[in-house]
Amino acid sequence: MKGILCRLTVGLVTAGCITVPVSAQAPDGVVREPQQCRSCRIVLERETTLGADSGPNVVTSTFFVKRDSRGRLYSVFQFEPSAIVVFASDGAFLQKIGHEGAGPGEFRYILGLHVADGDTLHLFDVGNQRRTVLSPEYEVVRSHRIPPALMPDAYAFLPDGALVVNALVPTPAGAGYPLHLLTAEGDVERSFGTDDTYITPRTEYTHTVRRVAPGDSGVWAVPWTRYVLQLWSRDGTMRRQWRRSVPWFEPYEQIEPLSEEGPPAPMVAGLSVDAHGYLWVAVTVADSRWRSNLRRETGPDGPQVFPKAVERVYDTILEMIDPGTGRLIVSERLDQKISGFVDANRVFGFRLTPDGGERLDIWRLRLVSTVMH
Repeated sequence: MKGILCRLTVGLVTAGCITVPVSAQAPDGVVREPQQCRSCRIVLERETTLGADSGPNVVTSTFFVKRDSRGRLYSVFQFEPSAIVVFASDGAFLQKIGHEGAGPGEFRYILGLHVADGDTLHLFDVGNQRRTVLSPEYEVVRSHRIPPALMPDAYAFLPDGALVVNALVPTPAGAGYPLHLLTAEGDVERSFGTDDTYITPRTEYTHTVRRVAPGDSGVWAVPWTRYVLQLWSRDGTMRRQWRRSVPWFEPYEQIEPLSEEGPPAPMVAGLSVDAHGYLWVAVTVADSRWRSNLRRETGPDGPQVFPKAVERVYDTILEMIDPGTGRLIVSERLDQKISGFVDANRVFGFRLTPDGGERLDIWRLRLVSTVMH
């Protein structure tokens, strides 16, 4: 069944003739071009900025930013991975949740956070190897085991409440598989996500998963070094696969450190599914100015290369894809480095101020038409 979306929906202004996602027409194929909505553009509107030069608002690198229904923003920064920092919708600091330890309400290294219905929070603490559930008032409700080698911000709750995580599980049944369905107690019920579980240093990134997102009947996954979208069912069957063949994302094998010798490799920074079932994919690629915006520093490990400003070393290509037909709806190259999705309508990314301070920008996504009606 097809329909036309030409109205405000889930915070995205959907313009032009965009068909509602349909049932899968092929289990394996190539994402089709040209884009379906040729008059559509994706634009970013900065909603708020987190960060300050001093005080509790100081931010640094993070794996995630999440938002609840009250507009509160949650993140964990690498200088204090045992505490969740809570911000108001306008970016003002509200409070910190938790501190280092192994007791209730204590954490060691939080690599993921999920906002569930009613603003319940699920915290993925690899340091204590557990998932802690907090009430909307931040009281501990319960906790469950998780695999110790969980990947950052790499989990998906399925519609029936089941949890799939992206992790390294060093057991005979789990070794080599990137995706794992967990029981309510946190035990691994089933491992899947690849047909080849033999991993070598050369295939470490080609066989492992970079990002996951819940699908209509399973979990979407994308590898580190290929632009391939795979839908896996909870029984471990790959139900659908869409391959993206574009010159700006050639498949590669190894992730190399930033270097003046060649442009940074493309990488999927974020994967999300909106309320209508569309796939949204954020891919970081090299900015045309990348080489002139690198700086070299010598530290204990020898000379290293760093960006002077990440937004002038990386761009982001943001795409909307119909998962049923594999049709590209819209693709937009943005002069920003997006680090991930906050929710289905928002993304986040870092930038440096002229004085070298770090800021974390939250952008709202808008899909607009370039044609006047």
